[in-house]
Amino acid sequence: MNKIWNFPSSIAHTRLLSTLILSNNEMWTMYSKDLALIERITKNRNFTIDLSENRFSCNCDLIPFLNWLGTTSVKIENYDRFNCTYEGFTLNIEMHRVDIVRKLSETCSEHSGLTMGIVLLLFFMTLVVILSAIAYRYRWKLSYWYYATRLRFKADKTNEPEYDYDAFVSFAEEDRTFVFEELIPSLETEKGLHLNIHSRDFLPGRPIAESIIDVIQRSRKTVLVLTPEFLKSTWCRYELQMANMESVTTDRDILVILVIRHIPKCDIPPEIFYHFHNNTYLEYPDDGQTDLFWTTLSHSIKTT
Repeated sequence: MNKIWNFPSSIAHTRLLSTLILSNNEMWTMYSKDLALIERITKNRNFTIDLSENRFSCNCDLIPFLNWLGTTSVKIENYDRFNCTYEGFTLNIEMHRVDIVRKLSETCSEHSGLTMGIVLLLFFMTLVVILSAIAYRYRWKLSYWYYATRLRFKADKTNEPEYDYDAFVSFAEEDRTFVFEELIPSLETEKGLHLNIHSRDFLPGRPIAESIIDVIQRSRKTVLVLTPEFLKSTWCRYELQMANMESVTTDRDILVILVIRHIPKCDIPPEIFYHFHNNTYLEYPDDGQTDLFWTTLSHSIKTT
C-alpha cells in the first residue's frame, strides 16, 4: 500500500506508458484535469489503469470521475473493487455508479443553489453597507439636493421676490430668551429687518427639513446664534449644514455667525471653523454696550 494522495501529473511526460497501477493508495477523488490528462496521454493507443482499493469519497467532486468511468475507452482494471464512502457507508462504484451520480447530482444542485443564495446575500449585504456608508458620508448633500429639487418643482417663479426675509435665525431652544427678548426687538423693531423664526413663522403641517431649506433659500442671510447648546442640537446642526450647502451651491455668502457664549475651538464644526479662523463672526459684548453690535449685525445682514 502506497501513500499517494493525488493523481501524479508527472505521467504527462511519459511517452511509452501503457499501464498505470495506483491501487491501494489514499486517493479520495479524481479531478477533471486529471481525467483530461489521462485521455490525452492515451490517445491513439491502448492504456490500462487500476485505481482500485482507494479511499474515494462520494461527494460533488467525484461526479466528473463517475461520469468518466461510464464513457471512457481507457481499460479500467479491477473495476469491481472501486468503492466510495457515502454518509458512512461504503458503496461499490461498479454496481451503484448511476445511482450514486443521480443522488450526488441532486444533493450538489441543492448545495449549489444554497451557496449561490449565500453569495448573493453577502453581495447585497456588502452593497447595502457600502451604499449606507456613502449615504451617511454625503447625507447633508443628499438631504439638501432632495428638498431643493422638490422646492424647485413646486415654486412659482413668475412673481417671486428676490428674498422674502432679511434673515433666517437658527438657534437652540435654550437660547430662546436671548432671541425673543434681545435679538428680535433690536433687529425687527429698531432696525426694521424682516426675520424668520422657526417657532413663529414655519407653516404647520409641512416637513421641517423642507421648511428649513425653503426659508434658507428665501432669506438674504442665515444667522447662527452659536452656543454650546446650538452644537448639541440635531436640528441646529442640520440648519447649519443646509445653510452651508446653500452657500456653496449658489456661491452666496449667507452665513452670519453670532457668538453669545464662549465655545472651545475643539468643538467648532469644520463648516464654520473657517469663519472663526478669519475672524468673520460677531461676538456679543459682555459689557452691555450693544448698540454698535446690533448696528454691525444689521449691516452684515443687509449686505449681499
